[in-house]
Amino acid sequence: MLIIFKKWLFIIIGSTLFLLRTVSIFVPLLPTVLFYLLTTYFLNNISDRLYSYFTDNHEYQTYI
Repeated sequence: MLIIFKKWLFIIIGSTLFLLRTVSIFVPLLPTVLFYLLTTYFLNNISDRLYSYFTDNHEYQTYI
């Protein structure tokens, strides 16, 4: 039960940070990079399958 709650909490926080990141592109006072990094952290910690998909991605391996 706690794992399911944590998963949904991370989805909600990650989605909210994604929206803030999108808004921060147009508003000069909001930190875009911070929201980008936090979004990546929360959405990658939802599941191991999503994390492995992201790290095995060709673009990720090329640029990171």
